[in-house]
Amino acid sequence: VSRDWSSDVCSSDLVVFSVDDLVVNRYNLLGNGTFEADMGGWSEWQAGLSRLSISHDGDWSARVRYACPTGTSCTDYAIDNWPGDITNPQPGDTYTATVWVRGDTVDGKPVELGIRERGGPNPDQATMSGDVPVSASGWKQISVTRTIASPGRTFIDVFVIQHGASPGDAILVDDFTVTPALTNASLQGGSFQGIVVAAGDIACAP
Repeated sequence: VSRDWSSDVCSSDLVVFSVDDLVVNRYNLLGNGTFEADMGGWSEWQAGLSRLSISHDGDWSARVRYACPTGTSCTDYAIDNWPGDITNPQPGDTYTATVWVRGDTVDGKPVELGIRERGGPNPDQATMSGDVPVSASGWKQISVTRTIASPGRTFIDVFVIQHGASPGDAILVDDFTVTPALTNASLQGGSFQGIVVAAGDIACAP
C-alpha cells in the first residue's frame, strides 16, 4: 500500500492511501477470494470444486471442473459464492467484481464473470462481463460492474461460468474481489482511519 505522510492536511498527520490500494486491499467484501486456506464460502453448479497449488498470487487457486449430473445434458458449469458475503444491498449501490481465470484442461473456451442481485419481490437480475476466451498458458483478469436496481434485495453473489463445456473441462480461478464504488461522501458509508475518500480526493472525516 502506498503512503504519503503529510502534516499540512487537517490538524494532524494523515496517512494517504492510493484509491486503488485502499479499495482493493481494505474494502474487498468477499471473505475468501484467494482460497489460501480452504474453499469456504463457495459452491458449485454442475461442477466439482477443489484447490490446486497453481495460483495467480499466493499459493492456491480454485479448480472448477465440469461435473454434469447423471442423466442430464450440460453445456455450462460454474463456481459461485452463493449465498453471498454481501447482504442487503440498496438500490443505487454499485459494486465491481474482478477475478483472475486460467484454463486447466481447456484453452480458448469462453468464460464469463457475473454479479447477481437476489431476494425480494423481483426476479434475480445479473450483469455479465461478456465472453472471455480462457487461456491455458496464462492468467486473464475479468471484471464487471453492476448497480443495484431493485429494492428489497437480500444479497448479491458473484460467479464464473464456462460455456460450451464438455467432459474433462476444468478452469482455475483466483483472487476474487468485490469492491464498492467510491462516492464523494464515503466508502459505502464508512471511513478508514479518519479518512473519507472520493475519487482523486482526500479529506478529513467529520
